[in-house]
Amino acid sequence: MKRKGNLWILFAIVLSVAAGDQSHAGTFSFGSGSGNSISGDTTGTISAGGFQMSVAALPAGGSVFDESDSDGLGVNSSAATGTADGDPDKFSIVGGNGAADGMGESITFSFDRSGFLTELRFDGLKDEALEFFQLQTPSGTVFSYFDAQTALRVPLNLLTVPNLRLLDPDDLIADTDDDITNLSLPFEPGEQFTITYGEFPQPSGISGLSVPNGARLQGIVVSAVPEPSVRWLSMACIALGFCVRCRI
Repeated sequence: MKRKGNLWILFAIVLSVAAGDQSHAGTFSFGSGSGNSISGDTTGTISAGGFQMSVAALPAGGSVFDESDSDGLGVNSSAATGTADGDPDKFSIVGGNGAADGMGESITFSFDRSGFLTELRFDGLKDEALEFFQLQTPSGTVFSYFDAQTALRVPLNLLTVPNLRLLDPDDLIADTDDDITNLSLPFEPGEQFTITYGEFPQPSGISGLSVPNGARLQGIVVSAVPEPSVRWLSMACIALGFCVRCRI
């Protein structure tokens, strides 16, 4: 009986390993050293870790990507009709007299295979200016991400935004400054996410805040849905064969 029990344990272990053998992650980095070659384009395609990501700059009508700074990606909306962009190498609020005046610059992105969005990496998101990024998921849910120290500047209940979240606390060793690393947001091929920059108005009675001047997107991290591999499935079949031969 002991031998039969050991074979069943072996079979269970092989099957469990097979289920997670094909889990991959893709890290999409942005900035002047990224090699993405999307600066000046309104849309682009980037590959990493077995994923292909399609991205587009907004507002529509001429906005382009700007990766001229090593700290990350910005959106230059100055070419869009009626807009002005004082910080073309960052995400900022659109100026001018066009239809997009007062809107936050944004990007949309989607992937060619199913998986999970696990991390967003930002740069220069300032708690003292109440800057934030909003993420809209394929299901339409919106999350609003502020710097980890924002609660030291203003009571969080005054920030009336959807699903307020604080970024990870600064950690020089783990390098989590301006990042959110505990996401697990599923997506299917072609389903679209949107990241939009925002600036919350200074609440009444709050002093000591600074003037916002934009922020950047440094990276997007995704993981694949685990799929069993041929190698591990073959091992599972072999283990099953042993079990059958032993008449378990």
